[in-house]
Amino acid sequence: MKNLPLIILGTVAFAVCGCSTQTGESHAGVYTTGADMMDAKEIALPANYDVENLDRKLQMLVAVAANKAESQGGKEGLDIDPALSTRLQTEMAKLKRFTIHATHNNAAGNLAADLADVGDVSVKEATGQKDIDLTLSVSVTATRERQRIDDGNIWIYEVECDCSCRDEKTHTVKFAEKVRGEARRHQLIALGVRAGGFDEKRQQGAITEAAMKALADLAKKLGNTFPVGGKVTGMTPSGETMMFDRGFEQGIFKNQQTVVFVDYMGVDIPVACGTAEPGKDKSRLAVRRWNEDNKDAAAVIKELRNSPPAFFKNYKVYAVGYGIPIPPEWETFDRR
Repeated sequence: MKNLPLIILGTVAFAVCGCSTQTGESHAGVYTTGADMMDAKEIALPANYDVENLDRKLQMLVAVAANKAESQGGKEGLDIDPALSTRLQTEMAKLKRFTIHATHNNAAGNLAADLADVGDVSVKEATGQKDIDLTLSVSVTATRERQRIDDGNIWIYEVECDCSCRDEKTHTVKFAEKVRGEARRHQLIALGVRAGGFDEKRQQGAITEAAMKALADLAKKLGNTFPVGGKVTGMTPSGETMMFDRGFEQGIFKNQQTVVFVDYMGVDIPVACGTAEPGKDKSRLAVRRWNEDNKDAAAVIKELRNSPPAFFKNYKVYAVGYGIPIPPEWETFDRR
């Protein structure tokens, strides 16, 4: 078994987590389009949201081990290129969740050098162990399987990440599960030899594609476990636009799906949902629907509309994300 550990310290920017609107896919409990928000029976707060962590960055220790899977059941275990582990770390940084910190061992030093070539990733010295809030451990394996068809072969590549996230303050496991990604390639065979299509000797692109799909599922899990938003700072007289104090640098993406809620005498009441248009450090929020079907919310909305300045002075208003956006380049990386 080949084990290639890569350890980094990350400051998890608990970015406002919204859903990608590029795929148009819908998942239970997650809004993916404006139409979904309009049609939802109720506007609800995401599970696991925590007002105290809406704008707080937490220290996360990330440990990635690349291992060779056992060959069984027609699936061949593959060696993992160490560069793939580095790639996973840099892609996570694109979510603006992490400010990367280099540790002092050789593996992390090499990782820091690789990360330095990525324009939007900052590499810093490691912080002390006492500052760690969370530890994310990921074991990565890859397999391939050949399925014979009339004109050749279909090569199926699968990357599996066995993940565990531990809260170092409470000594509890936040989640432990496996995420998988798959990539398929068509190969033409004539007279017993390859005649075109995919070359299994140049398989790194297929492995990377499968890894990106697994990474997307892991990112969704992190986003749903640690939903974050920001404080709403104002609203236009029409009530169609709000501003809140988090932007692209904190992880907000274009068309970020969010829920607006009010801390009303200690009770968090969702009053609206909308989509964010991020600036660098703050965002406009276009309100798509008010939660007027809910009696408690309707009363709060009426008070808010009657005198917005007084309302924002007397109550705390927040925007919190639903799900997680996936960077568009994850769908357009080199597939060779």
